[in-house]
Amino acid sequence: MFASSSHRNRQRHETDTMTTNHASYASRIGQNPQIAHHAERFVRLLSIVLLCVAATSASAAEQQSLRAIQQAALAFLQAQYHSTAVSRSRVQVMPLDPRLRFPTCRQDLQVQFANEQRKSSSPTLLVACSTPQWQVYVPARVRQERKLWVAARPLHRGERLSKADLRLSWMPSYSNFLDAEIPLEQLIGAKVLRTFRAGDAIARSAVCHVCKGDRVVAEAVQNHLLVKVEATAMQSGLAGDSIWASNWRTKRQFQGVIAKNGMLRVQLFPQPDQ
Repeated sequence: MFASSSHRNRQRHETDTMTTNHASYASRIGQNPQIAHHAERFVRLLSIVLLCVAATSASAAEQQSLRAIQQAALAFLQAQYHSTAVSRSRVQVMPLDPRLRFPTCRQDLQVQFANEQRKSSSPTLLVACSTPQWQVYVPARVRQERKLWVAARPLHRGERLSKADLRLSWMPSYSNFLDAEIPLEQLIGAKVLRTFRAGDAIARSAVCHVCKGDRVVAEAVQNHLLVKVEATAMQSGLAGDSIWASNWRTKRQFQGVIAKNGMLRVQLFPQPDQ
């Protein structure tokens, strides 16, 4: 019991000492004008900092998110370019300048192409807000690819194509520079008109079953009779294409459809019976 009473007395003494020290410190600050001045400046500075932080937080909450602008632009692009079994598109929105500041849009963001640049590989999008009114241009990139037949090995002029010479591959499509995919059956047996490296896309203009200047046989059925004439091709084409040719003897021009065997099939109207 004596020990417990002594311990309580010691705690009471320490508490009284701390209270006395704090009071003495506050008294010294109040009595020393220089210390009081510095303390007052510190309190004012701390208040200003807290106010700035609060204002910055409120301002950031009222600003339009640049990320939301980019996401709206990306969603618009993805809706414009659809992928299929033979074509695909890869879209990318470029980062915006982080210094840009816009008030928060209270309506859905409106996105459209700027200056009708839909076919461009580097379109610019216009993202606009109606309430409040503001707009910003967002640069983007679009990579369009198509599945095309390409050379599986180096090909030389004059060679005839076989299935082993070809393979399907994704190729970038720049505007209308490359033809759409040519059916395989139209390429088999076609003559190569120029040199191809392995991996080069096969262009329709660079292959032909019947080439301009070739001497061909044209056949037609008239009044149940099969008529064959020799002719000179005036155009190049693949099997199934319609081209113009000239009768080798009479020089009369006519149209015929190229058959897989390289002949021209001519459609003649039946002549009335005499």
